[in-house]
Amino acid sequence: MIKKLFLLAVLLLSFSSTSLYAQENQEEKSYDSTARDYFLSLFDTTMMEIVVVSYNMAITHEDYAMISLESMKNNLMSAWWWDMDEFYINQLYHHYQGRMYFITGRENGLGLWEYFIKNVYGTLMWEYFMEIDTPAVNDFITTSITGPFVGEMFHRTYKLLDKNFIPLAILISPFDALCELI
Repeated sequence: MIKKLFLLAVLLLSFSSTSLYAQENQEEKSYDSTARDYFLSLFDTTMMEIVVVSYNMAITHEDYAMISLESMKNNLMSAWWWDMDEFYINQLYHHYQGRMYFITGRENGLGLWEYFIKNVYGTLMWEYFMEIDTPAVNDFITTSITGPFVGEMFHRTYKLLDKNFIPLAILISPFDALCELI
């Protein structure tokens, strides 16, 4: 039941915020090349992946999260395939995870192409090292390519609400709040 409510909330927010925030928020800080922090962005992504896989191992006891050095080696040596996960995993959770990678770059001043490159980094790291399943082509495409689009919607909504509705902003995009905190 909680999974269904979460999925419904993500869908409603995604669809409702698509056109509302099409223009860049004028109050957002602008970054120059000296303000970009590539290392911190990669560190944020890595730490968030470790938190997610640790949660899946310790709390939900998901089979795919029971990683080991052997599973990592197997993933590095195996051919990629097309997985047949449930619709909500492939079409919702992967977008959401790609959004996490995007936001860690956005909050650290990376530019548009840098977001996409960082999403590829996050996705490859997940596929090779954070699950026991062999890397999947469709997971890679969905997470690394669509993540920035979903992430931008959530990021702009967070920035819009951050000044006056802080609890709602944190609820909508906890990754933005966490990156600001770090």
